[in-house]
Amino acid sequence: MNKAKKTEQIPIAQNPHQHFNINRNERRNQTKKKEERKGLKEQRRA
Repeated sequence: MNKAKKTEQIPIAQNPHQHFNINRNERRNQTKKKEERKGLKEQRRA
């Protein structure tokens, strides 16, 4: 049982920043979408 748990944790230890980078990319995509929506609203008003 202990060996199985250790093997599951190895990939996380190898690349500790992967999860953080994924979240940062998702946030960046969300901000882009928000900016695009704001741009569309401003174009409709103009």
